[in-house]
Amino acid sequence: MLTINANHHPLMNQFHKPADEELMIMILPLERYDDWLKANPSESENFLRAWPAELMAAEQHESPN
Repeated sequence: MLTINANHHPLMNQFHKPADEELMIMILPLERYDDWLKANPSESENFLRAWPAELMAAEQHESPN
Protein backbone atom coordinates (compact mmCIF):
# COMPACT_ATOMS: atom_id res chain seq x y z
CA MET A 1 0.00 0.00 0.00
CA LEU A 2 1.43 3.34 -1.02
CA THR A 3 0.50 6.52 0.79
CA ILE A 4 1.00 10.10 -0.26
CA ASN A 5 0.86 13.39 1.60
CA ALA A 6 -2.67 14.77 1.94
CA ASN A 7 -1.97 17.98 3.88
CA HIS A 8 -3.66 20.04 1.15
CA HIS A 9 -6.35 17.54 0.11
CA PRO A 10 -9.76 19.07 0.93
CA LEU A 11 -11.26 15.78 2.17
CA MET A 12 -8.47 13.48 3.30
CA ASN A 13 -6.70 16.10 5.44
CA GLN A 14 -9.57 15.86 7.95
CA PHE A 15 -8.78 12.35 9.21
CA HIS A 16 -5.67 12.83 11.36
CA LYS A 17 -4.77 14.76 14.49
CA PRO A 18 -3.92 18.40 13.69
CA ALA A 19 -0.20 17.98 14.47
CA ASP A 20 0.19 14.74 12.46
CA GLU A 21 1.13 14.50 8.81
CA GLU A 22 -2.00 13.94 6.72
CA LEU A 23 -1.74 10.83 4.55
CA MET A 24 -3.97 9.13 2.03
CA ILE A 25 -3.73 5.90 0.11
CA MET A 26 -2.65 6.31 -3.48
CA ILE A 27 -5.59 5.33 -5.67
CA LEU A 28 -4.67 4.01 -9.09
CA PRO A 29 -7.40 3.82 -11.74
CA LEU A 30 -7.90 0.33 -13.17
CA GLU A 31 -6.95 1.49 -16.66
CA ARG A 32 -3.52 2.58 -15.36
CA TYR A 33 -2.53 -0.73 -13.68
CA ASP A 34 -0.41 -1.95 -16.60
CA ASP A 35 1.27 1.44 -16.93
CA TRP A 36 2.19 1.35 -13.22
CA LEU A 37 3.54 -2.18 -13.41
CA LYS A 38 5.65 -1.40 -16.49
CA ALA A 39 6.94 1.99 -15.30
CA ASN A 40 10.60 2.43 -14.48
CA PRO A 41 11.49 4.14 -11.19
CA SER A 42 11.89 7.57 -12.79
CA GLU A 43 8.35 7.35 -14.23
CA SER A 44 6.73 6.09 -11.02
CA GLU A 45 6.50 9.54 -9.45
CA ASN A 46 3.99 10.53 -12.15
CA PHE A 47 1.48 8.13 -10.57
CA LEU A 48 1.73 9.55 -7.05
CA ARG A 49 -1.18 11.96 -7.30
CA ALA A 50 -4.06 12.59 -4.93
CA TRP A 51 -7.43 11.30 -6.05
CA PRO A 52 -9.77 14.29 -6.65
CA ALA A 53 -11.92 15.08 -3.62
CA GLU A 54 -15.00 15.51 -5.78
CA LEU A 55 -14.76 11.82 -6.74
CA MET A 56 -14.70 10.73 -3.08
CA ALA A 57 -17.30 10.55 -0.33
CA ALA A 58 -17.05 10.27 3.44
CA GLU A 59 -19.61 9.61 6.15
CA GLN A 60 -19.37 10.15 9.88
CA HIS A 61 -20.37 7.14 11.97
CA GLU A 62 -21.10 7.02 15.66
CA SER A 63 -18.44 5.44 17.86
CA PRO A 64 -19.48 1.97 19.13
CA ASN A 65 -18.63 2.91 22.78
